Amino acid sequence: MKKLFSLRYLLSFILSLWLLTLSAQDQYRIDSLLNLINSRGAEKAQKAEWLFQLADLYYYTQNEEIEGVLDEAGKIVDQLKDPCLQAALGVLEAKHLNDKNLITESKQKSRMVLELAREHKCVKAEADILLHLAFLHLYNAGEDSCILYIQQAKSRAEESNDSLMIAKANRTLGLSYYIDNQFQKSNELLQLSYNFFLRYGEGILEGTVLSDISECYYMESNYDSALFYAKKADSVLEKNAGFYELAVNCNMTGLIYQSTGPIEEAIVAYYKGLRIADKYNDASLKVLFLYNLGNCYFELNALDIAAEKFQLCLSMARQASDTSMIIYSLSALGNLALGADILDTAYHYLKKSLELAIKTNETDILGFLYASLADLKIETKEYHEAQTYINKALEYAQASNSPEEMISVNVSQAMLYAATNRYKKSTELLLNTLQQSKKIKSVDGLRMSLESLAEVYEMQKDYKNALLYSHMVKEFEDSTKLTSTLQKFIHTEWQFERDKAERIRQLEVENTNLEHRSKLKESRLVTLISLIGTITFLLISLFLYLLVKSSKRRAKILEEKNRLVVRHHDELSEMVSRLTQLTEELRTSNNTKSKLFSIIAHDLVSPFHVIQGYSNLLLTENLDNNTREIYCKRIATSSEKLVEMINTLLEWAMSQSGSIQLNPIPFDITTTTNDLIATTQIFADKKQIEILKEYDQDSELMITADVNMFNRILHNLLVNAIKYTPKNGQVSVGWILERDQVTIFVKDTGVGMSADMAATIFETSFKNINKGTDGETGTGLGLNICREFVKRHNGVIWAESEPGKGSKFSFRLNS
Repeated sequence: MKKLFSLRYLLSFILSLWLLTLSAQDQYRIDSLLNLINSRGAEKAQKAEWLFQLADLYYYTQNEEIEGVLDEAGKIVDQLKDPCLQAALGVLEAKHLNDKNLITESKQKSRMVLELAREHKCVKAEADILLHLAFLHLYNAGEDSCILYIQQAKSRAEESNDSLMIAKANRTLGLSYYIDNQFQKSNELLQLSYNFFLRYGEGILEGTVLSDISECYYMESNYDSALFYAKKADSVLEKNAGFYELAVNCNMTGLIYQSTGPIEEAIVAYYKGLRIADKYNDASLKVLFLYNLGNCYFELNALDIAAEKFQLCLSMARQASDTSMIIYSLSALGNLALGADILDTAYHYLKKSLELAIKTNETDILGFLYASLADLKIETKEYHEAQTYINKALEYAQASNSPEEMISVNVSQAMLYAATNRYKKSTELLLNTLQQSKKIKSVDGLRMSLESLAEVYEMQKDYKNALLYSHMVKEFEDSTKLTSTLQKFIHTEWQFERDKAERIRQLEVENTNLEHRSKLKESRLVTLISLIGTITFLLISLFLYLLVKSSKRRAKILEEKNRLVVRHHDELSEMVSRLTQLTEELRTSNNTKSKLFSIIAHDLVSPFHVIQGYSNLLLTENLDNNTREIYCKRIATSSEKLVEMINTLLEWAMSQSGSIQLNPIPFDITTTTNDLIATTQIFADKKQIEILKEYDQDSELMITADVNMFNRILHNLLVNAIKYTPKNGQVSVGWILERDQVTIFVKDTGVGMSADMAATIFETSFKNINKGTDGETGTGLGLNICREFVKRHNGVIWAESEPGKGSKFSFRLNS
């Protein structure tokens, strides 16, 4: 049974992140302060205040120059010996220690500053350091201490009429109530903060608090309000250049769509956040978005793409030493293998994730891990161990007070009841879970409950109810996934064609107007010349002097008119050339569109016909169980192929439009290749194909390239080799170093191809689409995507093959 899992437990990780992005407004303030500090004639106390403001800006924007600013401010404060200035400097130093993850030192420094500020009645510094102490206790066990510090900070801010500090205190208090699951109180305080930030133009803080409010509604399962505030936060943060906060809000938007559907909107939100994280090279956010994207593709049953995202997430998490995300990535890969019925691999990943979670006290995920291990033990018929895992999962679900986690555990318990022939208990529990999922509008819970009910009724041989719930699952998935995807794809193509046609129509109108104006001017010129000739003939004898003078003037006019005619002729020629160029672009676009529609008309429609045909047989024919199982498997296979084709088309479209940005970074291709082979082994094992590693697995080889594109190139070549290699064959992966370049190759013992076909295999011709050795089909775009990605790296890719002797695909990159 496939189990989908939620990501809401990553919210605590996101919530702890602070304002880190340098907006245009911040840069202006920094430049102004630097000019003031470097100006002559300023008093030392005033200069110290400017340095404090600059250090505070550097703290929130993560500027490494903060230490130099603090040192310079410290020299001035030492000379002045002003205790309030010393306290203000101490506040900044305590914040900087916390920013360097020196929590204990930051607390010690904060307490010293608090004593100094209270002794000398430095109210502003006292309020500031109290609020910092509250943040230090916000995510630790000392919640009472946190609220006490906030209330004291708010009181001092009110004494000094510091409205901004009061608003910040309200937000911090709201976050403390949020962590304590008091969402209504949290929302009230966050709304107060939002009203202040809105009134006084604190744009980034305004957007950040809107995102906080969205999270509160999300945790209360009020998804409509959560989405409203998330969209509002998105608009405010884009307007105020709060890019880091915008990326965090993209994650919130994705989580909401993951809970309510459609899942495609969640993917759009996560990719938007990933692009921002890539731009600012934020490893933590990149890992988070890759994990969430993998989870979305897992829900869409695009297992190969999900595996790629999870594997890349695991690799980056290990590079960043992010234990939390290592645990989540291992758990995801375990659930992926469990969904593919590769139970040994699933147990390896899930057990490893559980051990690491227990070791690091990651309690948020322990309930899900125990539930997944229970599902695995049900599959292996180890029912006693399954019940033990379910009991553990139930403990953590009840402790977390999470409806989503409780639904997951209940489904596992119901399936254990069914596996041990306690069908009545199983059905009652699943029906209750279905009602709970409807109540909180959980897409994951609805899908799990419906699928499990269909499976349990089938186990009881109650085929009428099994068919009813299977039909409900199909309607549910059709309404939230496939229709939305195809409609978006077709609408994009239609919009593109309409824009092209409109541009050509405008050029044709401009061309017609130019021709009309040119003819009119020529006609006027002829009329003028005729008139001049007539007047000259009549007055030649009487006005000889005037005629000579007039002739010179007219000659100048004629010359000017001729220049105008030549200029307009040149403009007309240029417009015709532009029209010809656009027509050629349109013809190329139409050819590509026609080829794409041929795939939609044939390759995408064919699986639909298979699904429709076997579905009709299941509904109309009286079939035995074995025949029904065969038909159901064929329907499932066709559905998987259909999703794979659509995802490949979408990725190809993104590569053609240039929306995928190149982000080269140094990485070890040995580790990356090992991880990718481990993921692809799932598909190789189905055909008993051995994957050989023709490279030193213990030796590190660093290259600089886009790791996402490199993974996609190697993944496509490996899948292609497995596809065209018969059972019990071999696929080899390796590389050759040549000075400052590395050539990576993938060779197989498959069916091979002719030299002509090898020469054109990477073109988007859609002609070289042959079925695999087990009848596998595809769109023919995978190798074209490889060529596009290699080309983006200024590399080369080629194929060598002979019919019946296998193939060898190679690509060369700069190392």
